[in-house]
Amino acid sequence: MKPTRSALQTLRQRIDSTSRNGRGRRRFSAELRREVVAATVAEVSQGIPLRVVAGKLGIGDSLLSRWVAAGGQPPAPRGLRAVEVVDEPRTFTLMGPGGFRVDGLSAEDLATLMLAADAR
Repeated sequence: MKPTRSALQTLRQRIDSTSRNGRGRRRFSAELRREVVAATVAEVSQGIPLRVVAGKLGIGDSLLSRWVAAGGQPPAPRGLRAVEVVDEPRTFTLMGPGGFRVDGLSAEDLATLMLAADAR
């Protein structure tokens, strides 16, 4: 279902009335994001370009595209991100004076060589 002009205008008014923080940025509620995304998906499905919808809502098209991609959910807190843990053996390289180099050492081999060098 395509949102009516008044629905987009209402969303624009809510966006415009969102307060700004000390750095001048607005914090949008998750509810408002979900409503904006739903309206945007409906508009885009009718063939209206996302940048036009963003203009009607008074927000940047890059911000709106991020909201749509995230399904209207707020972004993950900064400093946290998903990682993939891979269980593969690590190898080390030992470089010594005079430019000699030993590649592909296991942690145990590296420790043995360093202890042997320290014993000299």
